[in-house]
Amino acid sequence: HFVALSLAEAETIRRIMHLKGHLIRQTAQIEMKLRVLPIDFAAIDVIVPGDGPQLPLSANDQTYQTASTQQCMRFFDGELQYTDRHVNMLLRALQGSTCRQRQLFFEHVMGCRRRMRRKWQETPLSKVFSLRSEFHLLQQRAQVFRIRLALAQRQLSFFDAFCLFDIDKSGLLTPGKLWAALDWLGLHCSAGDIVDLMRTSDTDGDGNLSWGDFAHMLRWNDDDLAKADNSLFQNVRAIPMVDVDIDSVHLQPKGEEEVKVMWQALEKDAARQAEVELKEYTALEEQRNLELDKEEERRDLDKGIAPNPSVDDEKARFDFTIGKLPRKTTAYGFVEFRAQADNRFSLFVDKKSYLLLPLSFFSPNADGDRLNKYTVMMDVMVKQLPVVQQALIRTGLPTNIRKPAAELILQADGSVGYGPFCDASLGRMAPMKWHHVAFSIDTIEGSLVSYVDGQVVSVIANFGELMDRDGALSLDVHPEGGVCLFASHEDTSMMGAQLRSFTIFNRVLGPAEVQGVYETHRTETSWECSVCTGKNEGDSLTCQICGAQRAVLPAPSVVSHRDVVPPNPIMTQLREMGLEVTEDELQAAINASGEDFERIFEHIMSQRFA
Repeated sequence: HFVALSLAEAETIRRIMHLKGHLIRQTAQIEMKLRVLPIDFAAIDVIVPGDGPQLPLSANDQTYQTASTQQCMRFFDGELQYTDRHVNMLLRALQGSTCRQRQLFFEHVMGCRRRMRRKWQETPLSKVFSLRSEFHLLQQRAQVFRIRLALAQRQLSFFDAFCLFDIDKSGLLTPGKLWAALDWLGLHCSAGDIVDLMRTSDTDGDGNLSWGDFAHMLRWNDDDLAKADNSLFQNVRAIPMVDVDIDSVHLQPKGEEEVKVMWQALEKDAARQAEVELKEYTALEEQRNLELDKEEERRDLDKGIAPNPSVDDEKARFDFTIGKLPRKTTAYGFVEFRAQADNRFSLFVDKKSYLLLPLSFFSPNADGDRLNKYTVMMDVMVKQLPVVQQALIRTGLPTNIRKPAAELILQADGSVGYGPFCDASLGRMAPMKWHHVAFSIDTIEGSLVSYVDGQVVSVIANFGELMDRDGALSLDVHPEGGVCLFASHEDTSMMGAQLRSFTIFNRVLGPAEVQGVYETHRTETSWECSVCTGKNEGDSLTCQICGAQRAVLPAPSVVSHRDVVPPNPIMTQLREMGLEVTEDELQAAINASGEDFERIFEHIMSQRFA
């Protein structure tokens, strides 16, 4: 059996082989080899039975099995260069899948690579995506060998043959020209054979063979085939030579229309099959993502963490105070969680960084394809007011220039709102102070109301620029869409901030409702003085009544996006090796063997294998 390992898993197994290899040799009927793919699948560590019972011969290393596994691992790793023997091994190993399934898998793997990409159509690997099994490859190789033999009998070089078969001197061989040429060579092929040869040899997909395609099809630089040709002519005298008068050869294309119809039918069948397989693959991916989401949610519940974001029929709330990004939230740039005095976290978003929050749990409204009526709220603090303006919310990704997007901003005077419609006279944000900022937006009526700490600070009503269903101020609720926080098309407007929560409603809230949400939020975040029992604002550190200092609670012990307290380095190293140990188990190992990592690891392994 061959098993692909991650680097951490391989390091753990190698350490076990080094520390406990002698025990395994003496007691276990097992043979183990640790191979490395980039160095020709070489075995860097080996365990074979010693004093213990010997393995049967069938368990010994099989050359073909090892070579076949190596080619499969190279395929899984995105390698492109293979010999004919290796392609044959791959086809034999992958024959349980369709050509389209192989191509789809390989392209997804290559999409995850950072290395420079080369088109697989230009490499020998292309046969894996066009031939169904090794038998089809064998059939094609036999045809190629017969063509080479027929050309050698007529003493034609590959290039001379190409020029002869190119009837109209266009520099290309059409399927009809190739079929006529093979008939002239005495090789009677069907239309299906011609289509198979063309599909596997036409590298640019234009339906014709250039000189390079023709030479590639005949494998003109294949030393093994050249040796086979020479050996055949030297040892078999019965092969007759054929005299050819090149000037008297006048070929006519054969079956152009028949091949064209068959090729188009095959392409349509392949397209239909590809569409079916893509739907199946997409459904499997969605099911897998759903299972992963449920597993992550279950683990959070086991730790006492509520679902994040919390979603109901009218709203979704993203909580950034638990030290972990909400599910499916994407951070671009530098962000980190910072401990607060109230035993919670806030998320620090640096300059030129932003967040993308998903909205796929909502449905479009107001007879549009996007969210046209909604209210957004955020608990936010800025370090300083911007020189000109700062983006708080953007309705689309800043990198997507094809779709229009709008920004809700903070101005230099502390006012918030849309574009020039900001008014600091009714309320403003102050630096280094937490604020509850909200926007109620209706793109059908053309209205936008801005709030700071529950108070209306600007109102736009019946404004033509905002009356745009599915326009710039609407939100994309499809899986690839969402809402961006602190993002802008201008780097100078991305000043960053600290964030504790973000809530979005799929309807427009009135001023009384926004005020009610703010009061509830204010009550939940307030703290009680231990001296006078007075209630104080959530971000204040001294009691506003008696002046007593607020008791600072220890930072919460949760695993966050960016750990606030550095973890135990020994525990970290063990986990990176794939070894899960408890704090008690690690402490017992340290007490027994000191703080030397090698001794700690050996003690843990000896206890587990005892």
